Amino acid sequence: MTLGEWVPTWMEAQRVAPGTVAKRRRLLNTHLLPEWEHTPINQINLFAAKAWGARQTCSPTTVGHPLTLLSMILTGAVDAGYLLGNPLFKRNRRTGRSIDLQQKEDIWAQPHEARQIGERLGGVAGLMVITAAWTGLRWGELAGLHRDNCLLLRTDRVNGETSSAASCGSTHVWARSMKSSPS
Repeated sequence: MTLGEWVPTWMEAQRVAPGTVAKRRRLLNTHLLPEWEHTPINQINLFAAKAWGARQTCSPTTVGHPLTLLSMILTGAVDAGYLLGNPLFKRNRRTGRSIDLQQKEDIWAQPHEARQIGERLGGVAGLMVITAAWTGLRWGELAGLHRDNCLLLRTDRVNGETSSAASCGSTHVWARSMKSSPS
């Protein structure tokens, strides 16, 4: 089965908005079918797709859209049993390398670990690590932080009680005052 024979069946099975159908038809008629219409779908591979993309004179993004559509069409052919696998699925069409499907896990230091790191670094760097760990400030915000920009102690009446507020920039830390305020 050629790509030109498979595309109408694949398009008919899609349930998408009319604008999406129009865009796909434009990509098919302008980019894909002139090159691949008479090519058997089992002969379309990553190397042929990359070679086709390299011959195009438009921007890489413009080439990427038809290649993504071609990959979707080939996935449909796999689902219909015409192909064993999609040679373009999850492939970087610029380099041919497989995309790493495993996401890197974020590593967060526990409070005691952040304190140990701060103590090991010592000085200003250690203070910045500890401050970042407890306030959530980003490194650039910490680097620009200066004592003159901080409201270190302010007393306000909240719900009739005196409370202390330590504030740096937009970060506010409220703590109930241990002393009773004079009325």
